[in-house]
Amino acid sequence: MKNESITEAVARQFLLGELEEPEQERIEALFVTDPTAKEEILVAEEALIEEFLDGELSQAERERFVQQYETTAADRRKIKLTESLRRRARSESSQTQPGLTLETGAELSNTWWPRLRPMFVPAALVILVVAIAGAWLIRWNNRRIDERNRQISIARELVDLNSPTSLRTNPPQMVAVVLSPGTVRTAEEVRPAATGAGNYVLELQLSWTREQQCEKCRAVVARMGSSETLSIPNVLTEQTAGGKIVRIRLPGRLLVPGLYRVTLTDAATEQGPGSAEEYTFLIG
Repeated sequence: MKNESITEAVARQFLLGELEEPEQERIEALFVTDPTAKEEILVAEEALIEEFLDGELSQAERERFVQQYETTAADRRKIKLTESLRRRARSESSQTQPGLTLETGAELSNTWWPRLRPMFVPAALVILVVAIAGAWLIRWNNRRIDERNRQISIARELVDLNSPTSLRTNPPQMVAVVLSPGTVRTAEEVRPAATGAGNYVLELQLSWTREQQCEKCRAVVARMGSSETLSIPNVLTEQTAGGKIVRIRLPGRLLVPGLYRVTLTDAATEQGPGSAEEYTFLIG
C-alpha cells in the first residue's frame, strides 16, 4: 500500500475532533495501516500537548483538547507525564552553579570532582526517567493501536453483517428475537446456549410503531454498566405481515451475560424530543 501523507493542519484537526465523521474515520484507518501517517499524527500530538501545557491554545482549541484528552485515564497520564518531565528539566537547568576560580593544579585536582558530581547525578536521573517514560509510552501507544484495530475490526464486521445483502440470507446458527419499545421490566430474555458459546448470530427485530419510515437510523447497543457500545449505522425499516420492523444483527461472541439496551435514533429527527426508541433484552 502506498503511504499517504497527512498535513500538520489535518492531523491537528483530527486530534481535536474537528473533522467530519467520514474524514475522521479515514484518518483513523490510516493511523492503523499507514506508518507515515501514524508518525505524522504522533508528532502533531506531541506538539499539541506542548502548546496546551504552554497555554498557547486558543480558548476554543483548549476546550476541544480537554474534551478529547481528559476523558480517559491513559490520556490524562500522558499529559501529566509530559508536564512532569518538562518541570524536571526546567528545575535542573535553573539551578545556579558555583563560579570557577583560578586555582593551582593541586587545588583543581582536589576540587573538580566534588563540584561536578552533583551535576551528574540529576542528569543521570533525568535520563533514567526519560528512558522509563519512553518505554511506558511505547507500551501505551501499542495498547492504543491494538484497541483501535479491535474497534475498527468490530465496526467493519457490524457493517458487513447488517448490509442489505447479508440480511437477505440467514446464517446457519441464528437466534431471532422480536423486541418492542419498553422499559427494563419488559426485557426479553435470550438464551443462546444451545448454539454454542458465542458461535451464533443474534438478530433483533425491533418493532417500529411510528408512522414515518426510519431512514438512515442508527442503532446503538450497550450493556448496562459498561461504557462500550456497538453502533450500526444506516439501518432501515422493513414492512412485514406483523407490521414495520428494523432488523439488526450482532455477533454472539461480542455478547456476554447481562442486560442490554438498544437505542434506535432516526438521523432526520435526532435533534427533536422523543426522537429515539429504546428496547431492552437480556442475555442469560
